[in-house]
Amino acid sequence: MKTTLKTVQKYTVCNVSEGKNDNEPIFYGFGEFGEGEQNASGILSCRHDGWYTDAHLNGLACGVIAEFPPRPGFPDGWFLAGYHWQENDERVYWPEVFAEKEEAARQADSHAEHFANLAREDSERFDEMQQAENKLEEVKAELQLILPARNVNQELRDSVLECIKEYKEARDELKSKTRQYENSGK
Repeated sequence: MKTTLKTVQKYTVCNVSEGKNDNEPIFYGFGEFGEGEQNASGILSCRHDGWYTDAHLNGLACGVIAEFPPRPGFPDGWFLAGYHWQENDERVYWPEVFAEKEEAARQADSHAEHFANLAREDSERFDEMQQAENKLEEVKAELQLILPARNVNQELRDSVLECIKEYKEARDELKSKTRQYENSGK
């Protein structure tokens, strides 16, 4: 069973919107959804507090559940599963309704792990793009330094030509890494 945005908005304290995550409909907002929000790791007694979202171990995505009051068919309340990205305080929930807290928590932890894997891959591509940009800047600075001396002798001319070759390779590498990063979500 799935719930609607209108139903979720009745019970949440933050501004909730609809969107898509991996082409699946989701609800998202920034800040806690309400008093009934809980970390999945505490419910499941996990040995972790979340999943790292970058290679530097700075960002964390945690499975969270939102608990809602009883309604017909759910005398003990109902739950949504999602994740909390601590880096920007975003919460993402899927509209699937769970009757059992533990089942929702398992799904929430799975959502957090999946998101963290995607975010880590994206972070790695961004890091590769930055490294390529730094390399291009280094080669450019070296070229600017030796270029005025190109007419002094053949050895310096050869050094300039080699540096120009390195510059072109670094520029092409940056273009490639930028394309990989920009097209990663498509």
